[in-house]
Amino acid sequence: MRDDTDAFWAELHERWSGTDREQERRAVRSVLTHLRRRLPGPELEHLEARLPEEVRRLWAEPALEARRVGQRPLEKFDFSRFLTVVRDEAGLSDVHEAEDAILAVFHALGRVMDHEEREHVVNMLPAGLKERWARELDVRPASQHETSGTPGSSPRWTTRRPGGGRTARRSRQSRGSKSWSE
Repeated sequence: MRDDTDAFWAELHERWSGTDREQERRAVRSVLTHLRRRLPGPELEHLEARLPEEVRRLWAEPALEARRVGQRPLEKFDFSRFLTVVRDEAGLSDVHEAEDAILAVFHALGRVMDHEEREHVVNMLPAGLKERWARELDVRPASQHETSGTPGSSPRWTTRRPGGGRTARRSRQSRGSKSWSE
């Protein structure tokens, strides 16, 4: 795993470097922690399995905050709040540096995930994070409100299938009016 760890940090450094290794670790931990809190259980498990060992330790959270498969996100704040939290936790100079660090972490994560996993994650993120993840990792989010069936039918949540097709998931009505990515 050491080579994977070195590759992760090399990918990060292509986009951003902190003032020292400790600041970089704080930034990565902050981004991973808050990204983790935005994702439902299956995406957490898939992403965690791909992380190099050293990065996985930064990703780990106390048992109190561990999540079971199928639970909704623990945090629901928007990108501007994400920026300020990462800035504060990592001790970065401003939100511009925080955005650079966030995008660098996204970039490095994208190198340890396959394309399908990156697409699954993008569809779980709120506006702001979603667009930046998609742009940084060259994935297209599925439309959140695509209709299937007859005109006037309720919107269905969709995900992309390998090969570009779509598969309908539970209707919005059966899950309530809010998506996991709101």
